[in-house]
Amino acid sequence: RSRSGLDWTILRPGRLTDDPGTGLVRLAESTGRDEITRDDVAAVLAALLDEPRTAGRTLELIGGETPVEEAVRAIAG
Repeated sequence: RSRSGLDWTILRPGRLTDDPGTGLVRLAESTGRDEITRDDVAAVLAALLDEPRTAGRTLELIGGETPVEEAVRAIAG
């Protein structure tokens, strides 16, 4: 929690592309550099809003092989 009392999560996506989303991502504390579609970033952001266990963390996001919902559940532990 921040001093304002609000929860926060920082998402650091790789290089954004305009390609259609795949629904498959790599979400971790460190992913290395790669691309990610804007659609997939939006899907992950929406999923993170519903997962309070990711609050207070900084996460990186690139295209990958894990479905969005599964990747968010896995990082939430």
